[in-house]
Amino acid sequence: MTLPRIAVLGHRQFSPLIRKLEPEYRGQAELIIYEDVFEHALSVSERVMAQRQADVILTAGANAAYLRENSTFPIATVKVTPYDLMRALMRAREHAERIGLIVYQRILPELEEVKKLFPFDIAQRAYSTVEEAVAAVQELASKGYRVIVGSSITVEAAQREGLLGVLIYSDDSARQGLTEAIELARVALHGEARRERLSSLIHNLREGLLALDFTGRVQAANPALERLTGLSEADLLHDGARSLPEPLRRLVADGSVGESEEVVDLNGRTVVVSRSPLYESGQHAGSVFTLLESTTIQQSERKLRSHRSSPQYRARQTFAAIGSHAPALKETIHLGMQYADTDATVLLTGESGTGKEWFAQAIHNHSTRRGGPFIPINCAALPESLLESELFGYEEGAFTGARRGGKSGLIELAHTGTLFLDEIGDMPVALQTRLLRVLQEREVYRLGALEPTRIDIRIVAATLQPLEQLLQSGRFRQDLYYRINLLRIDIPPLRARSKDIPALARHFLSRVSERHGSQVRQAEFIEYLLPYLRSYHWPGNVRELENIIERFAVCANAQKAEFMLDKQWIYKIAPEFERGNTDIDSTNYAAEVKKYGSVAAAAKMLGISRTTLWRRISEGRQ
Repeated sequence: MTLPRIAVLGHRQFSPLIRKLEPEYRGQAELIIYEDVFEHALSVSERVMAQRQADVILTAGANAAYLRENSTFPIATVKVTPYDLMRALMRAREHAERIGLIVYQRILPELEEVKKLFPFDIAQRAYSTVEEAVAAVQELASKGYRVIVGSSITVEAAQREGLLGVLIYSDDSARQGLTEAIELARVALHGEARRERLSSLIHNLREGLLALDFTGRVQAANPALERLTGLSEADLLHDGARSLPEPLRRLVADGSVGESEEVVDLNGRTVVVSRSPLYESGQHAGSVFTLLESTTIQQSERKLRSHRSSPQYRARQTFAAIGSHAPALKETIHLGMQYADTDATVLLTGESGTGKEWFAQAIHNHSTRRGGPFIPINCAALPESLLESELFGYEEGAFTGARRGGKSGLIELAHTGTLFLDEIGDMPVALQTRLLRVLQEREVYRLGALEPTRIDIRIVAATLQPLEQLLQSGRFRQDLYYRINLLRIDIPPLRARSKDIPALARHFLSRVSERHGSQVRQAEFIEYLLPYLRSYHWPGNVRELENIIERFAVCANAQKAEFMLDKQWIYKIAPEFERGNTDIDSTNYAAEVKKYGSVAAAAKMLGISRTTLWRRISEGRQ
């Protein structure tokens, strides 16, 4: 903790009073005592404050008035109280019946009114300079006054005349002065700390900053402004705004008060110059100009656009959404929710298109990491060299073409969130080794880095490859396999969960209709397609279902009036149905009703309305 530093300035008769109290203030303040008055005190105070040897000045009487008139330093004063005056007069009365009282600037009229109450003679005199104080002492001595009460200057003058001098200040008034000085010093220290923080903030701004007072004089500038103009703060403070390059000089000199913004060419750079007014106590006190290069604005805009538009930074799917579209996955969803509550690595397996990324996003959104980033990367989509730099990042100069300043890898970007490694079975063995270290040590080395970066991530991996077979062929590390195969979810193919087809089809059609503005009657459209959708074996799983629904919706919307919903049109739009479907008319609908006990139950399980079921039974489809 920094102690307040107090410079005590006074006559040599005054300093013993402060020295006597100094032990009481150890641990509260650092006292530096100088025995100087008036011009000499001003010179000392200027040196002390310029060299920051003290935070505040403590003095008294004429010395305090002189320093206040001739300096701007924070000054605390030892003030004379009525108690001090009465005590000093009573001490003087012990030595003489006639007492001289010499005070600074003016006599005390209140004392003149009551002095007849004292059983002794009191003569008052006032002074403004040392010479006047000495003259007053000599005059009173010539009139027979043998005791003089006053300041330290007066006391010394009295002693030189052979008189008794009684100092008017008391220990209590000195304590009050020291307390005031400590409080002033604390305020000054707090203000200095704020000024230093503000200066540091201004000097670290990437925008150039120029502050002017209301007369147009330069008050502050920062290094960023120097880079743009070639002029240092010292140059601008010395030469003023007239040294600024055109057209900045024109903007500064036009005298406008309100806010404004202009694009100018400055030393070959395109710069946005903004002006904001400054006010103090409601009065215009100056203006602040900020300068920002257009390239900096463009870079920030690209980063913002990339951040807002990139889906890899956020997860959209939830278990509730998956459950509403895939009711047959109820048990699998329940398992995923249990796993999401932990922070362990999850391995998702299943055929291509079964919705592994859906589950990865849902696990992230159900976990305590939902507020962090969700970063997906397809390990099969990038070549090894690019995959390594994308995953782990690199330092500046790590390889030819490396970005200046380096780049964070996706593992770093996933800090506090989830990293989804899709198709991990296709990851090169060399990178598997590096990934294993990340999982073990929770730290990542950028390419070319000497020090690791600590990370806090959760890994969710997915594969359609049979990892057990890859282990036997040496294409997948056994230790990595056991690291990622801690919690495992097998997502069944769509053909094994035909109950999900109606809900998924309706969901995809609704989404496509919203995107393309399709005018088809969705309920009727899906009801007619359902037998074909149920009969198809779906090698592409959910992804293929989404594509086919979108194909039907787009084609139906394009044909408009010519659109005919029949088997011929369906096979024309989706020839894979004709090649891969079983005979949709082979279903024994009457048997289905008998099997489920009612038309309503059978219609629900078949994914069609009761009206459609009755119609097909009546058509002899049994």
